[in-house]
Amino acid sequence: MNCTNIPTFVISLKESQERRDWISKQLGDMGIEFEFFDAVDGRSLDVQDYQAYNRKKRLRYFGRDMKGGEIGCLLSHKRIYEKIVDNNLEMALILEDDVILKESFVRAIKEISKIGDKFEIARFLGSPKVAKHKRRKITHLFDDYWIVRIPTTPGGAHAYVITQKGAKSMLKVMDKNYLPIDTLIGHAWKTKIRSYIIQPGLAVQDLSMESSIGEERFDKSVALSGIEKALFPITRGWFKFCEAVGKKWVWLTTYFKEKS
Repeated sequence: MNCTNIPTFVISLKESQERRDWISKQLGDMGIEFEFFDAVDGRSLDVQDYQAYNRKKRLRYFGRDMKGGEIGCLLSHKRIYEKIVDNNLEMALILEDDVILKESFVRAIKEISKIGDKFEIARFLGSPKVAKHKRRKITHLFDDYWIVRIPTTPGGAHAYVITQKGAKSMLKVMDKNYLPIDTLIGHAWKTKIRSYIIQPGLAVQDLSMESSIGEERFDKSVALSGIEKALFPITRGWFKFCEAVGKKWVWLTTYFKEKS
């Protein structure tokens, strides 16, 4: 019997049988029914073939293209959003197959299923770095667990709940995009989504597993030349400035509404 009433999708490459066996056992032991969602394998993808990729902005602000694995991951999440909308699902739990879930995760999901009008995205981020940030408590779940807002935009799309409204909003900003999915989710000033996290953390990525996206995404080298390379310190600085302003803007403009 399913211990939650939220449809659950696990993003996984079709041939990753070992990972599928591992996540199947973990979710089975928790009593969570789920459906595998075959990931888009972007490792051999030519990113320039992806029509929704805003290459001009990506090079301007990052100095290098997104990697095929990042595009594949982005497309995988996007296709689940489309499924949520097409099937008129109220909300869904999205997991990646390298996630480790803590014991209280099931109870958190049960509580979250009752308050879908309080958020559009609620991410389970369990890193120590996230735990150190100051937070604004939004909605109490149980014991010490809360849905909270923090004044920054940590990465991580390995475990989160998204409502149908959130899925529709995400699809709108993915028409012409240059950011990986975990970064885009955090940019609430662009998505206009009520994007929160659950603390204390209840999900982390298993870093012992080889990344399906590819480690080359951590390459910070600049692949520009000429005037674009000369201007890159300015354009990159502008992006970081706008990002800092965006974080502060969301934190401040939501204060009175979320405190009331």
